[in-house]
Amino acid sequence: MANSASASYKHSSMTSSVGLLLATACVGLSLAACSSSSDSPGSDTDAGPKVTCENDPRIVAYSPNMPRTSTQGIFTATLVSSDPAPPVVASQGAYDTWLVRITDANQVPIPDDPKLVTFKTLMPDHGHSSPTQPRITAKGNGTFEISQINFMMAGVWEISIYAQVPSSPVQDFAKFTFCLPG
Repeated sequence: MANSASASYKHSSMTSSVGLLLATACVGLSLAACSSSSDSPGSDTDAGPKVTCENDPRIVAYSPNMPRTSTQGIFTATLVSSDPAPPVVASQGAYDTWLVRITDANQVPIPDDPKLVTFKTLMPDHGHSSPTQPRITAKGNGTFEISQINFMMAGVWEISIYAQVPSSPVQDFAKFTFCLPG
């Protein structure tokens, strides 16, 4: 009986140790996934691994005048330009600014009303968005400036532009997916 209890204790102890080791590794990986190294002046650039996602099949390479058709084909959002170009991870309060033109299915610009447009960010691998809400300003002819975009860390970002087109009773969205290495 003593051997049975001893064997049971050893198995339980070993299972607990393996479980603890796995849990520690998972927590470590989770923290690494939601952290980024800083390349700001005076910082330790060896703070962690660099994020590279350029070969991720979900992303597209940035280029000026990138069109994206909305999921239901109701409108086209064209990323006319990004400042900086290509989009980058925010640093020390410097954020990205996009110029986006939205036209309906007949290529007619939507009205210049910022209330018709919503801009959302998401890091799909982390499940979070930017900590700040960008500003949307109408610039005329269906063109909107989206400023104060805070891509706060390196990785894959999905940017969804929601628009209400007068010729459609439903709101739709177009999505851009970029890699911001760091």
